[in-house]
Amino acid sequence: MWPTRRLLRPAVAAAAGRHAATPPRVLTIYSKPDCLLCDEAKEAIDEALAGAPDVTAVVETVNVEEPQHADKRQLYRLEIPVVHLDGRKIMYGRVDTGRLLQLLRTPSA
Repeated sequence: MWPTRRLLRPAVAAAAGRHAATPPRVLTIYSKPDCLLCDEAKEAIDEALAGAPDVTAVVETVNVEEPQHADKRQLYRLEIPVVHLDGRKIMYGRVDTGRLLQLLRTPSA
């Protein structure tokens, strides 16, 4: 299964001249067990990031079936998987990797 939190490409940010104080972008995937679309979304995100050496991101996975995430389960029950970038919902269902990479490459506000 996927770890709850993982940092993808920490060395690339330094090599690209990114200031050390600049935090990596945070992708949060709201998913649930036994969800084929969720598995596909996670794989698409991993593959997109693996093919983009200029992008650094922390990927967090949230299982909405856990009791502490009941609010997200209720909110997203018909949209799972849902992807947030830096706390903002950017897509749900199938992951558009082109759009995802475009958003990751856009400086955060």
